[in-house]
Amino acid sequence: MTDYCFVVEVATDDQEWQSVELDIHEHDEAAKGQYLGVWQKLCQALQKHHELGKRPPAPEWAAWKPGEWCDQKHGYESRLKFVATCGANLVGFLNCWPNVPSVYDSTKHVLYVEHLAAAPGNIDCELWRKRFRFVGQALLAVAVLLSKQYGHEGRLGLHVADDRAFGFYRHISERHCGGNLFHPEQTGIPGPTPRREHERSKRYLETVENAASEWLEGYRRD
Repeated sequence: MTDYCFVVEVATDDQEWQSVELDIHEHDEAAKGQYLGVWQKLCQALQKHHELGKRPPAPEWAAWKPGEWCDQKHGYESRLKFVATCGANLVGFLNCWPNVPSVYDSTKHVLYVEHLAAAPGNIDCELWRKRFRFVGQALLAVAVLLSKQYGHEGRLGLHVADDRAFGFYRHISERHCGGNLFHPEQTGIPGPTPRREHERSKRYLETVENAASEWLEGYRRD
């Protein structure tokens, strides 16, 4: 990934935003320790905060358990696992599957994005304000680069978890790609993972390869 620079912004002590480059690498035991010791503890605190305050349920992302997903083996042999760090901070992760048939062209394949998430500390909620921003956007660009490296020409496929996630993808498409990043959404599409049938009710998105590739070029090093 040396030809590309995936930049995000970090909040400084004087409440300014400073640009920093992410380090993208394959999952390792250090990442698992972060998931179990930091990520899930933050999520548990937020869930308990909502429960004790008799508030509506915590956001759906608070129930994610990436620490447990690390140990999934049977049926998950094709999963590619990447983490994004900035110094000692784990700021997000990306799980994806290569060589998945395209819904829009049976002769081509996509890189399927199973999970794409910024770490809890980078999401605004009732207990804290985000420290890093634009992490999810950078990780989606990383996925486009991986798609190209696997010979899929920038095509991605993914199921949208909820309305908030859909808004995130729509924002990227409209702001950076003139609204042309994705083919029209569909439902009833199974995923390639062991949870394939559970995804049918969710909205499925697939990138338009030319738009995705052009957007990725914005991350190329000068």
